[in-house]
Amino acid sequence: MDFPVSNEQFNERDGIQEPRYDENGVLRGGPANYFGQASDGAADPDRYEGNFDAATGEPLPHMRRRPDGIIGPALMLVDTDLQTATWRGSVLVLTPRSYPPPTVTLNDGIAPSMPFLGVLLDTYKMTAFYRIDIEVRLDVNREKAVEYKVNNTGPAYRFFVPGQTTPWRFAFWSCNGWSLSVSDKDKQELGGDNVVWDDLLAKHSMVPFHAQ
Repeated sequence: MDFPVSNEQFNERDGIQEPRYDENGVLRGGPANYFGQASDGAADPDRYEGNFDAATGEPLPHMRRRPDGIIGPALMLVDTDLQTATWRGSVLVLTPRSYPPPTVTLNDGIAPSMPFLGVLLDTYKMTAFYRIDIEVRLDVNREKAVEYKVNNTGPAYRFFVPGQTTPWRFAFWSCNGWSLSVSDKDKQELGGDNVVWDDLLAKHSMVPFHAQ
């Protein structure tokens, strides 16, 4: 599985496109050819421009998961200080540029935190990128689930932190999808389109991972 394939990365109107290359061997058009992207533009599905309207900077519909227009959150582990029993992380969200800075509120099962305020990283046309730095107090010998909300509205998201003296559980992978050369028949025989994520989520539901 050496090439990540995701249903959300490709043109929903036409499905997966046959890759095309220019005279220098650079991939052109192809899978990331969304509305707003020129048909002869570089076709990298991980590029920002492949998921946002080229004229306005507005996220394309498949990127919007929340009713408030915010995209994300994406959670990242930054550091853990065992001496002070502090877990540090950050949350990345994208908002319409006219929105005020977003906040994140945590609840570790003891009491909700004060809101952590977003720091503006950059803007692109009509979209703003914010990082919200967060901290969680670790228990001495007990792991815990931490729920958080963006702007204290919408769905509650959850992650797990170990105790100050308990082991961590990590998950990792080398790629998240199938090579384009793998047939649909072979995919189904080997577990389906999302076999990596299905396996990871099944294990996470039984014994949660602390980091991946």
